[in-house]
Amino acid sequence: MSIFNYSDYKLFIREKILSFPHRGRGQYRQMASHLDVNSTVISQIFKGPRHLNPEQGLQVADYLGLSEIETKFFITLIHKERAGTHQLKNFYIKEEKKILNEAKTIKTRIIEHKEISDEHKAIFYSNWYYSGVRILSSIEEFQSVDQMALHLGLSRTLIQKVVSFLIETGLCIEQNGKIKIGPSHTHLDTQSPYINNHRRNWRLKGIEQISKPQENNLFYSAPIALSTKDYSLIQEELIAVIAKIIKRIEKSPEEKFACLNIDWFGI
Repeated sequence: MSIFNYSDYKLFIREKILSFPHRGRGQYRQMASHLDVNSTVISQIFKGPRHLNPEQGLQVADYLGLSEIETKFFITLIHKERAGTHQLKNFYIKEEKKILNEAKTIKTRIIEHKEISDEHKAIFYSNWYYSGVRILSSIEEFQSVDQMALHLGLSRTLIQKVVSFLIETGLCIEQNGKIKIGPSHTHLDTQSPYINNHRRNWRLKGIEQISKPQENNLFYSAPIALSTKDYSLIQEELIAVIAKIIKRIEKSPEEKFACLNIDWFGI
């Protein structure tokens, strides 16, 4: 479902929510929580005359995992609906068309990226080796079923089944006899019904690795007592570190398969 097929942001949201598992039951409530507003407000917006403001629009775009250009288009649609004069409305209609042309230009330069369906997400996040195999396919020395099976210590039959699923969904492609990252993608926000599976899968993998000590592995656990203020400050520092790590990873060549798990919680 592409936002570029819509000129009404409310219609896009309503149909997007209906595409979620169980026809999106509970999604408006979760969205309200993400925006830190009463669920009645969300109902008044998407089922009534009220509109999102631009700040709320950014939060909704974040909730849905929209890309930068999709977010730009979404906010423009909001501005168009909120415009108080015909002149301003026409201005945003022109902006809407510009962004559509920009999106079409991007699609002619690169393979279109599509998010996988919720049905496929349920399978993909059912076990760590689905995302594990996909990540390995980005590393040149592991771009075959045999190499992946050997490296992960899993059966060739299982890896072949996983690879077939990844190719079917576009998460991987087969090119010149090699398995590589495909054009499709998957994104989870904090409200996703699959997020806990994803976290659990990799924490269980981490527990497994604890019993296989390696020189370059790092495991640290420290139950502590501290002030409420320091608890919040440490959380902020961890978020900053994670952001720095992600920025570094974006520029890093694919050579080694690794997993980062960070837990910080109050008891």
